[in-house]
Amino acid sequence: MNILFISSSFKGGGISAYAIEVINCFKAEHNISVIIGDDQRSPLTDVSVYHYETKKTSFENARKILKLIVDEIKPDVIINSFGIIFPLILPYLPNNIKVITVSHSLRYNEADVAGINSKYADHVIDLSHYNAQYLKKTFHVEDSKISVIYNCVEDVLKNNTGFIAQKKKNNPLNIVFVGGTSAAKSPEIIFSVMKALSTTDANFVFYFMGAKTPTLSKFQPFKYISDTYSFDKRFVFTGRVCRDEALKIISEANIFLIPSRREGCPMALLEAMRYGSIIITSDFHNACCEMITNNENGIVIPHREIDAFNKTILDILNNHESYYGLYDRCYLSYLNNYSIPVWQEQMNVLLKDSILKHKQRKRKLRKLSYLFDLLKMKLRFRYNKIHVFFNEEIRSALFFAKEYYRNK
Repeated sequence: MNILFISSSFKGGGISAYAIEVINCFKAEHNISVIIGDDQRSPLTDVSVYHYETKKTSFENARKILKLIVDEIKPDVIINSFGIIFPLILPYLPNNIKVITVSHSLRYNEADVAGINSKYADHVIDLSHYNAQYLKKTFHVEDSKISVIYNCVEDVLKNNTGFIAQKKKNNPLNIVFVGGTSAAKSPEIIFSVMKALSTTDANFVFYFMGAKTPTLSKFQPFKYISDTYSFDKRFVFTGRVCRDEALKIISEANIFLIPSRREGCPMALLEAMRYGSIIITSDFHNACCEMITNNENGIVIPHREIDAFNKTILDILNNHESYYGLYDRCYLSYLNNYSIPVWQEQMNVLLKDSILKHKQRKRKLRKLSYLFDLLKMKLRFRYNKIHVFFNEEIRSALFFAKEYYRNK
């Protein structure tokens, strides 16, 4: 089967990690082509790569990519993974091409790229049931097209639980957060936890991975969030690190914190689960609280109860042996639900589905129609930007500004 995978540039993050996993899963059994702007950070091998900037939405670029797909690549199936231009050319593809589009977030641009013009697609992969509800409500995506399929990562332990047994003996214990200061990752919760832990004599190393500059940094009176409070040597602000280093730190996490207010299906969470960590998340309505069941394969805490986060982490540090079972159940949950064989079985159902569910596509790319769809997309993205600002960014920025002045 000829499969065309379309994505944004490989510049890190969950969408890049997802692309690598998908391509590696299918390239042994199928002929894979990839349209991507830049893969220099994670070069693709054993697949045909076409370097076209999928974020460039000009009519000329759309015409070039459409011609490339129809005349040269000639795929049986297209999987669109946040190629921004793709929903604009989707209505003009030949009707015999099956289209699967992936919604990479709970809402906003990464989800909307899957929802826009979805009537011309055959399947929409949602990474959580909350995301599915959003697309149904916002874009009226039909139930028959929606498939909730969580992401996957490779099983690097290969059922070797000796690694997990050794990690239980870590001294000090490693606490890991990988969201940086992204407002969607709830850095305010993490910062509050770090402050509380700093007042104790508990033995741990806390890795704060990712960007250190605050949200809306050009308006802030400080440069890094670490400038707002005097943390001790137990706290490590790594900044942005290469993927190999990030995976090493995640693999050694005893406690993995992911209280995100907005997620698709976070690859970092899966990477922590495959190494058997104690996952602590919040009850924000996203994939995390769907994937983690309290006291079964992790711990779920109401996001407003900061004291509960602090007490739980301290109890793990002080009574570590009583939490040993969570390590093993976390890894088992990964194997049964989020490993590659499980994901491939679900994806193969979509690939082998012979029923095309899309609306009859248009015969010819017409500039006026294309520009009208582009205008609607830009208006949607502008609305998203404003919504993110008021619902995420301003909250995070104000929190850290208050912390700075409080501790100045």
